[in-house]
Amino acid sequence: MEWLYFVAFAFGAVYRIAGSAAQIVLTQIVPRERLVEAHAKNALANSTAEVAGPGAAGVLISLTSPALALVAEAEAEAVMLTCSALILRGLRLNEVLHPATQRFRAALLAGLSFVAQNRPLVTMACIVGGWQLCPGLG
Repeated sequence: MEWLYFVAFAFGAVYRIAGSAAQIVLTQIVPRERLVEAHAKNALANSTAEVAGPGAAGVLISLTSPALALVAEAEAEAVMLTCSALILRGLRLNEVLHPATQRFRAALLAGLSFVAQNRPLVTMACIVGGWQLCPGLG
C-alpha cells in the first residue's frame, strides 16, 4: 500500500507541476493578442478529455477486461507523453533569467518570499493546496 501512496503522490505532483508549467509556456509561445483564445482552447481540450475519458474507459472495459483496459490506458499515456516531449523539445523559448535567480533554489525562495508577502496569495495558496489534497471529493 505504501508504494501505491508513493506512486499516487508522484503522479499528482508531476501532474500539478506540468499543468502550471503548461500555462507559463503557453504565454511564451502564443502572441499576447491570441492568449485568451489559446487558454480557452487549452481548457476545452482538457474538459473534453475529462468528459470523454471515463466513457471511453467504460467502453474499453466492457469490450475487454479491467486489467487489459488499464494496460491499454498506461500504454496510451506513455505514447502521448513521448509525443508531447518530442513536440516540446522542438520549442525554442526566449526566457531571460534574472542573474540573482538563475539557480533553482534561489528562484524557489524568491517565489516563496513573494507569495509570503502578499496575504491574498497566501490565502489562495492555502485554499488551492487543501483542494489538491482531496482531488476526488468534489
